[in-house]
Amino acid sequence: MQAAEDAIFQEQLHAALEEALHKLTEREQAVIRGKYYAGKTVRQISEEQGLTISQVNTAKTSTFSKLSRNPRLMRWREETIQQRAWHGTGFSAWYAGGSVEERTIEYLESKGAYIAEECPAGEVVPGQ
Repeated sequence: MQAAEDAIFQEQLHAALEEALHKLTEREQAVIRGKYYAGKTVRQISEEQGLTISQVNTAKTSTFSKLSRNPRLMRWREETIQQRAWHGTGFSAWYAGGSVEERTIEYLESKGAYIAEECPAGEVVPGQ
């Protein structure tokens, strides 16, 4: 039952993301699709699109700003945070499996909504 719910959730989330992406400029779409759908580095995207690394990072930042204000996507953000990401994160779960923040990121990664990268110091930061 849970697998069916997760499949429906992911399908609806994907449709909402596609709708939101179609409202972006071609450059913004290319950056987001390259980075988060194809897993390309900022350098690869800059070379493919004929942009500087700075332009790619600026496009990514402005795109996330636009997407964060999209009312249709806010539903998914709130649902993930309020209902799905916290499941099983009591003290014993934290003790055995990491903090609430770590489990939230793991959940979002499993749904394809978040990709993290390691920076040189070994810290994990949202994908750049």
